[in-house]
Amino acid sequence: MKIEELIEKYFNGETTLEEENFLKHYFSTGDYEKKFEIYRSYFLFLQSEKAIVSNDSVPSQILQKPLKRNRNFFKLEYKWYALAASLLIILVTVYYYFSERKQDTTIVITNENFYENEEVGTELTKEAFNKIAKYMGYAQASIDEIKTLNETIELLQKYKLINNQLHHKEI
Repeated sequence: MKIEELIEKYFNGETTLEEENFLKHYFSTGDYEKKFEIYRSYFLFLQSEKAIVSNDSVPSQILQKPLKRNRNFFKLEYKWYALAASLLIILVTVYYYFSERKQDTTIVITNENFYENEEVGTELTKEAFNKIAKYMGYAQASIDEIKTLNETIELLQKYKLINNQLHHKEI
């Protein structure tokens, strides 16, 4: 196997213990290709770190005891996330349900209940007039555009830049 393939396999975490030992030995000797200099530095660094943390400086209980994660904490944490997400979904659903119901409410104001619902009627009337004014503004803008178009056509006809028949066509 080529060294490039073995290095790639090492960094992908697919090497066996023998292959890793071969790479460590390959780079610890002076007999390696110069294009692998950066990898040599890496493996020499690992060797120096291994020398710092030797088996003698670490208590044997720690080396023999596998690391154990507190899985109950993570399970509990995910349960809280699930609960929070569920509550959020419920709150959003309730909000939209009641906001839609509020919009569907109809109030009929008659002579008998006029003074009881005067404020509601006044607000609804103001909203209706505001909508009418808004649409009247759109209509006025359209009328102004048509007037401007007609004035432009008349000017073009005045200077005989367009045919007189264009003005009589329906727009």
